Amino acid sequence: MLWLDDSHAIQSLRITLSDAANPDGYLQAYRILSGLHWQPSRGPAFGVTLQVNDPTELTQTAGGTLAAVSRGAPTRRLSLELRWMSRDADARRLVEMLTSQGKRNQMLISLFPGQSTGEEIDHTILGRISDSPQIAIVHPQRARAKLTFTEG
Repeated sequence: MLWLDDSHAIQSLRITLSDAANPDGYLQAYRILSGLHWQPSRGPAFGVTLQVNDPTELTQTAGGTLAAVSRGAPTRRLSLELRWMSRDADARRLVEMLTSQGKRNQMLISLFPGQSTGEEIDHTILGRISDSPQIAIVHPQRARAKLTFTEG
């Protein structure tokens, strides 16, 4: 993944990919995302959970083994708590993001942005917020919110 720190106002984007050592002569990109990003001034609290939901239903056969009755693609669910958000910047930006995106639009959530590791891949979800979070004022300058995102 490539994360750019600077924001630019643009009307179009052209990406040129080349790999001279590629014998196929082409590259395939499943999805390319471009857009604004937000990173809170302090990361999430310890205790972030990543859950893999497998919708496959199992039934026991006459022989006593388990068989998959219905299958579906597994999805991931990422739950985190932002405990130390600044009220003036972080909480306000979170409210703007939830108001403009809400459950209606997909968002890219990365717990470890720019680390280029397997852990970053595991904890990056293109999905939607799955609940309606409450933002609590816990101190004159601090706010807290629990967020859950579901892939898909």
